[in-house]
This record gives sequence, C-alpha cells and structure tokens, in this order.
Amino acid sequence: MKVFLVCLLACVITTAIGVLALSLVYVKNPAFIKETGVTDDGTSSPKPAEKSVDVKFQFLNHLGKSKVHNYPGGEIQWARFRKDVNEYQSDEEMEFGKSINNHRSKMTFGTLRIKSKGLRAPHWHFNANEHGYLLQGTAWIGVIGADDSVVTTYNVTAGQVIFFPRNTVHWIKNVGSEDCVFLLFFTTHEELQTLDVDDAFFSTPEDIAARALKPQGGVNFIRTFKKQAEDQAVNLPPNLDELVQNATYVQSPDNLVWQYFYNLKGSAEYPFPGGVFQWARYRINGTGLNETEKIFSESLNKHENTLTLATLRITSNGL
Repeated sequence: MKVFLVCLLACVITTAIGVLALSLVYVKNPAFIKETGVTDDGTSSPKPAEKSVDVKFQFLNHLGKSKVHNYPGGEIQWARFRKDVNEYQSDEEMEFGKSINNHRSKMTFGTLRIKSKGLRAPHWHFNANEHGYLLQGTAWIGVIGADDSVVTTYNVTAGQVIFFPRNTVHWIKNVGSEDCVFLLFFTTHEELQTLDVDDAFFSTPEDIAARALKPQGGVNFIRTFKKQAEDQAVNLPPNLDELVQNATYVQSPDNLVWQYFYNLKGSAEYPFPGGVFQWARYRINGTGLNETEKIFSESLNKHENTLTLATLRITSNGL
C-alpha cells in the first residue's frame, strides 16, 4: 500500500509539473493559442481566419473584373478609391483603392466606351484634371474654357491624347461607325467629383432656371424638359436620326485646339534597344517640339497637377 501511495503521489506531482510547464509555454507563445468563438449552444468553436489579400493588388487592378456602369450610349469601368468600402466589388479591388489613396498618387483611372453616335454628355470635374488616350475609334470633342467665353471643338482619332483642365465643361461625341474606347486618367486619389449638365439643370428650381435662361414661354418652357428615368451620362436617344440631320463637327483653330489636344501617335519617337517611347508632356522652353506641340506643353504647365502621358512599346523579349 505504501508503495502504491508513493507512486500515486509521484504521478500527481509529475502531472502538475507538466501542466504548469505547458501553461508557461502557452503564455510565453500566444501563437500556440487557438482563437475560439462561442456558438448559440454555449460551446466553443474556432473563429474564421481573416482573409489575406496578395500584396500585389496594392499595385495591380483587374479592371476587366470591375463593375460595368451601363448607360444608353455606352459604359464606364473604374479603378479608383471609394470612401464606402461596400462599393468595392472585391477585397482585391479594395486593396488597390486603398493603396492609391494611401500613397497620395493623384490618380484615378477609368475606361469609357461610347457606342457609334453616342455622346458622353457635357459635364465637369470639381477636383481633377482629366487626361485621355483614344485607343479605338473617332470622336468629336468640345471644351468650354474656364471663363465660359470660348468654345473649342476638334476631332480626335486613335492614338491621340485629350486634356480637360479641372472645372472646364467638356463632352465627347462618337462620330465613327465603331465604338470609341478611351483610357482616362484623373488627377485625384480621392473620390472623383463630377457634375453632368443635365443633373445641374434638373436640380435647379424652375423659376430660377427660367430667369437665368430667359426662354420664350418662361417657366412653362422649362417644364417641357423631363428628366429621364435612366442615367444619361452616356447618351444615345433611340430617335437620334430624327432629331439630328446633316450634323457638322466644327474644327476650331490650332491655337485653341492644341491647348486640349496632342497628336501622340505622330510625335517624336525615343527608341531604345528593347522598345520605343512617345511622350505627351511639358518641355522646358519647348525643347524638341514644333509650334503646335509647344501650345500643348504650355497648357499643361499653366494648370496645377497635370500629368505626363506616354506610350511604351516593348519588343519581344525586351525588358
């Protein structure tokens, strides 16, 4: 019996020492502790692990997977920052949006597709300049200067660049038979603030609009305009051929056009062993630019936070 009791006491002491040792290990190493939650019946269950997003999505956005904003005359897709995280379509998209905001990148990107005869309705941006590269199609551009006294219009084809300074009213009309596709760059890492002219009109009280526009018929004339149920940001009326016949698309003088336009595909090439650059940018003293290119260069320089755009062609196996 004595031998049995001695053995039992030894086992108890050994077990106690083992439990104490394990407790010290768990306290010193929190990674050993498994997180648990409590189920409805009071029992514990493991907590789900937090989602881990690949760090590459701080620098990469799968634009083709982003939400397509459809309109009667086309569509827009965005790679941008959103204050409301619920507006992101995925964790990867949110990672990119947070990254461009955290890095103060001065950048929001979008693609704009306009159907044949469609129109990106007149609008302006409160907090960003807009730079665009026409990837496909033919378009007619309109810009109303900041002082509202000069309207500049011009045609643009694939490979050319457009520029709209902040707070200038502008529009884009597809005048070709195929879709227009623009790559658009906006100089803000915050949410882009845009107002369409039709939204401004319909949000203005009727009496104020009548006094400002002074149409024949006054308020009664203003009331003949009805706001469409569907957003008309990219417009294409089904009866357009009845509304507009023999349209002409005027080209303004070069000294006006080149403030908002650059022929990137026709500009000087900068070759390297593995590829070639072309630039739409500001150059001090207009170095290497012709007279019209100098107009664009100076236009970029006189507006705050403008961008330099470029195309880079890399040959096979180039780096």
